[in-house]
Amino acid sequence: MQNLIFLGIAFAGLFGIRYAFKIFIARRAYVQAMHRNGCKPVRKWLRTDLLFGLDRIRRTKKAMKDGNLLEVTRQDFEACGKTFETCVMGVRTIYTMEWANIHTVQSVEFESWGVRPLRASIAAMMGNGITVSDGPTWSHARKTLRPIFQKSQFKDLEKMAFEKHLSRMLKRMPNNGSAVDLQKLFQRMFINVSLEYIFGETRFSELDDSSPDADQFVADYNNAVKTIAKMRGFGMNMPYDLSANKRALKKAVEKLQPYVDQQIAAALKKKKERMIDQQSQPNESYVFVEQLVYETEDQGFVRDQLLNIFFPARDASSAGASFIFFILTRHPDVWEKLRTEVLGHEKPMTSRYLSHVINECLRLLAPASRAIRTCIKDCVLPYGGGIDGLSPIYVSAGTNIDLHFGQLHKDKDIWGPDALEFRPERWENLDPKQMLITQYGYLLVRMAKLFQRIENRDEVLEFVEEHSMTITSRNGVKVALIPDSNS
Repeated sequence: MQNLIFLGIAFAGLFGIRYAFKIFIARRAYVQAMHRNGCKPVRKWLRTDLLFGLDRIRRTKKAMKDGNLLEVTRQDFEACGKTFETCVMGVRTIYTMEWANIHTVQSVEFESWGVRPLRASIAAMMGNGITVSDGPTWSHARKTLRPIFQKSQFKDLEKMAFEKHLSRMLKRMPNNGSAVDLQKLFQRMFINVSLEYIFGETRFSELDDSSPDADQFVADYNNAVKTIAKMRGFGMNMPYDLSANKRALKKAVEKLQPYVDQQIAAALKKKKERMIDQQSQPNESYVFVEQLVYETEDQGFVRDQLLNIFFPARDASSAGASFIFFILTRHPDVWEKLRTEVLGHEKPMTSRYLSHVINECLRLLAPASRAIRTCIKDCVLPYGGGIDGLSPIYVSAGTNIDLHFGQLHKDKDIWGPDALEFRPERWENLDPKQMLITQYGYLLVRMAKLFQRIENRDEVLEFVEEHSMTITSRNGVKVALIPDSNS
């Protein structure tokens, strides 16, 4: 018996020595590659748990519970610099708000970074869709989808789903000064817009052309998204196979697919009917699934892309609209100036001040404030090394990177000492690339024509975050809409 115990201890010792030796070899190779590429060590986030780094998880968990993760992250960058490193459960993650690093990951060294290993839970729902794929799979999806997006620029909003559902929402808005949560209204509106132009259907039973199947699809989709949010946990990406929620997600996905397959079958049927009638293209009405089956009849591929596109069209769009009005209700002087500009402008959608307001709102509160990637091929990032953070850093495969666009948009070196303040006029001297503001601009113009004032009805002035797959306002966007007596 003693011999067996001794043998077990010996094997454990040998395993430990072998593991330590592998770490030593890997570390030496990393240091040699770092020096060979003229790099310096990246600065570290000071942790108290030196073994597992669990203090980072506790800090993130508390910040998410308190609804101030964005501010806590800003403080981390202020303390550690624009690029720093953490290590949690042996996984190395680089946090950066440095524009040159973000540009390198997103463009220059794009092939060296991927999302698939980090999005196992999402991929379980969205298959090989464009938002969860890398390499040839991503390239194929992009090549197929790009021509469709290029010919669908919402040039005539009067004929598009957005105009129809915006008008319906405005008709249902109270005009007696009572409080209403705009966030809920925007979420409902953008769900309908997404369903209409992706599948050609509408939900919500109070609408004449609503579809019970679409109602059920949205409910199932919401359940799947909530399950994924639980699986990802605290902003960290948990392995799909280890998650206790994987059976719940599988069940939710199984409910989603029949509806999507039904829409694909209907689109393929329409395509065959048009071909019999010698029509080479779908009709002028923009239904995405009908456009997509003209590019490919691979039903699995089509289903994956539809589920991928529905999420940002629904969640990110409504979040952006909510953030804009969250800020404007707290700056009545800006609303008054914007309204004067809209009412006095012959073509209000071309108003520069309208563009400035939208850009400034989304600078401070963006629907997509960060992106996480994993390194799949060793590469070099231009900044973050050394005491001053100005030297390049060497990144080995398996390292994660957390790109913080939201913090970049508040960088005082770029935006000046008032970077945290809301000041649309700062855009007057800037020449940014044209942002996709058509929907938000049209929404603001319509609201400005109808309502003289929008008054805050939220007792909490600060933005309190609610994290799931996207960021929303935990307290909603509670306002009172005061109509124009002349409208």
